[in-house]
Amino acid sequence: MAVAAALLVPALAPLALPRVASAQEAAVAPQAPGPAEYRAEYDRRAPGWPALPDPLRLAFAAAEDRQFFDRPAARSTITRRVAAALIMQDGGRFDRMVLGIALAQALSPDEILDWYVSEVYLGQGCYGAAGAAQAYYGKPLGDLTPEEMAYLAALPIAPTALHPVQKSERALARRNFVLGEMAKAGNLTQAEAEQATARPLVTRDPLGRCDPE
Repeated sequence: MAVAAALLVPALAPLALPRVASAQEAAVAPQAPGPAEYRAEYDRRAPGWPALPDPLRLAFAAAEDRQFFDRPAARSTITRRVAAALIMQDGGRFDRMVLGIALAQALSPDEILDWYVSEVYLGQGCYGAAGAAQAYYGKPLGDLTPEEMAYLAALPIAPTALHPVQKSERALARRNFVLGEMAKAGNLTQAEAEQATARPLVTRDPLGRCDPE
């Protein structure tokens, strides 16, 4: 699916870290964040996140990396997306694998997944599943159906290209793909996945937003 061109926003809410102190500051390359920085940032942010229903968390894992819990976390694109959200104040950029290793040393897979689901950009000005559930469905997280969870979990790849109204056919196809991945991961039975796939893609009308336009 050709959706790369729609990735016009950060994957996760960015954060800034101080640059390296130096007498010749402009000439000094910034330091990549290490495990301690990731641990501290997680501890700072996590208290503000809502509780995430386990089926929703697993839907996001299945959509991005069905083997997330079956291999080292540093190898996952979920880990690398979270790790790469650390944007330095002076624009420093680092190899995602290196950052992913540091993040995996600092946090458990469950903590990494919680960070991802709580802060990944999902369109409509929404960072994180809680705001997106209200914007797209007018519901709290605990009231989402399997197909609604699957649609939200489908969005990180390209929210604009998967708009439920303007790109409804593509959005439906991606949602149904995620439902299939959820079944393969054991999060849904095959019958549950088939029932959810048969349902239309229905969202709020009009859609809500998490920020003023």
